[in-house]
Amino acid sequence: MYALALCILGDSGWAEVVVQDIVFRLWSDSRRYDVTRGDLRRWLLTLVHHAAVDGLRSKRAAVRTRSSGAEPLAFMSAPDADPSEHVWRTLRAEQIRAALARLPIGQREAIELVYFGGLTQAEVAQKTDQPLGTVKTRLRLGARNLRDALIETGIRE
Repeated sequence: MYALALCILGDSGWAEVVVQDIVFRLWSDSRRYDVTRGDLRRWLLTLVHHAAVDGLRSKRAAVRTRSSGAEPLAFMSAPDADPSEHVWRTLRAEQIRAALARLPIGQREAIELVYFGGLTQAEVAQKTDQPLGTVKTRLRLGARNLRDALIETGIRE
C-alpha cells in the first residue's frame, strides 16, 4: 500500500498519511469491506490509489488557484532505517519499470497517465486524442499484460 502511494505521490510523508488514513478507516468500520466483492489486498490497493490520486488532484487545483507566492519546498524523505529494505524496493521498482517498458506504447502511456499521473480515463482520452473506449481497453489490456509480466518475474502483489 505504501509503495503504491509513494509511487503516485512522490512524497514519503504524504504516502504514509494516505496509508494510515486507509488503515484507520478500515479499522474504524470494517463493514466497509465486502468479502463477496473481491480480494482484500486489491480492495485496499484500490482505496490507496483513489486516495492518492484525489490528493494529487486537490494539490493541482490548489496550485492553479494560487496567484502568487513561493512554490512549496519538496519534502526530503528520510533514508530507510534498514538498507536491505531500500535495496529490495529498488530492485522491485526496476522490475516494474522493465515490465512497463515491454508493454505496447499505447497501453504503457495509458497506465502511466492514469496510475502515476493521476489523470482520469476521460482526461487521458482528451490528452492523447483517443476515444474513451480505446483508453479503457488499453488500460484493461495493459493492466493484464503488466500483471502477467510481473508474475513471470516473481512479483505476485
